Amino acid sequence: MAFPEEQDFLSKLLQKARGGDNKAFEEIFHLYERRIYNLIYQMIGNADQAADLTQDVFLRVLKGLKDLRVDEAFNSWIYRVAVNMCRDHIRRVRRVRIDSLDQGRSQDDEDGGTIEIPDWSGNPENLVELDEMQGAVRRAVAALPEHYRSVVVLYHLQGKAVAEIASILGCRIGTVKSRLSRGRDELKRRLENYVAGNL
Repeated sequence: MAFPEEQDFLSKLLQKARGGDNKAFEEIFHLYERRIYNLIYQMIGNADQAADLTQDVFLRVLKGLKDLRVDEAFNSWIYRVAVNMCRDHIRRVRRVRIDSLDQGRSQDDEDGGTIEIPDWSGNPENLVELDEMQGAVRRAVAALPEHYRSVVVLYHLQGKAVAEIASILGCRIGTVKSRLSRGRDELKRRLENYVAGNL
C-alpha cells in the first residue's frame, strides 16, 4: 500500500499522464519499474523475459491509463496487469514446450539470470549451498500451479497484504488465504524432497 504522501504524488502524476504529459508517465515508470520487474522475475524466473514483460506491462498501462477512474486503484491495477501478463506468458511457454518435446531441450530452456547474494560469511562452501538452496526455492516456486504461485509470490516475495492480493487478483480474501495455505504446503513438500535428496 502507498503512503498518503506517495498516493497524493501519484494522483497528481496520474492526472498529468492522462492529459498526455510524457514526463509524468516517465516518473510513474520510475516509481514502479523495479517493483514490477521483481514481481515478474519471481513469477517466471527468467531475467531477460522479465525485462521484456516489464516493458510490455508499461505499454499496456500507458494505453489503459485514460480508462482508469480511481487513482487509489492504480497500485492494484498495475500489479493485476503484471500478474495477468505473467499468466499469459506461462501458458504460451507451456504450449511451446509441449509442441517441441520430440526435439529435446536446448540450453536456452534453462532458467535465466540469478539473483546475486552478497558474501557475508567469507566461506565459499556456504555461498555454494546458499546458491543451490536459492535455486531449489526458485524452481519450487516456478513449479507451483499458477494460481498458487501468484499468491505465494505476491505475499511472501512482494510483501503484499492478503486484502491487497485479493484486489490485485480479483478474488475473495478467503480464496487468497486458501491458495496461500495450499501453496505453502506444496512448497514445503517440494523443498522437503530437495532437502532429503541432499542429505
